[in-house]
Amino acid sequence: MVKCKVCGKEFESDRQLHAHLKAHKMRVIEYYQSQYPRYDKFDNTIIKFKSKDQYFASDFNTRTNLKKWIKSAPKDEVKEYCENLLIDRKNKKNMPKYFLFSLVGQWALFTRFGFMCWCHFNEVTV
Repeated sequence: MVKCKVCGKEFESDRQLHAHLKAHKMRVIEYYQSQYPRYDKFDNTIIKFKSKDQYFASDFNTRTNLKKWIKSAPKDEVKEYCENLLIDRKNKKNMPKYFLFSLVGQWALFTRFGFMCWCHFNEVTV
């Protein structure tokens, strides 16, 4: 069940909710950005909406912002973020544990864009 945050009405699917938004004179983009605001971790601008899955999975609007955040944020915070992201992706894609943690003390994070960051203990590079 999916609940409309504007009026509280419940729907069986996202598709039904998205069709219902016309009653509030809202587009899907406006609904998610107003009811579930998410901001870029680097420059604090609102995350651009392309799809519901993309919106909730994104922490940055651009790969450039990700790189700048990695260089400017505290290394412990970056390390924790990368570890959590890696674990979430492993769980989402149901990958075996040895695939992600095959190198002792080292790991690489890959996305659809290719190589994102390489971490070795306390060092993080892009």
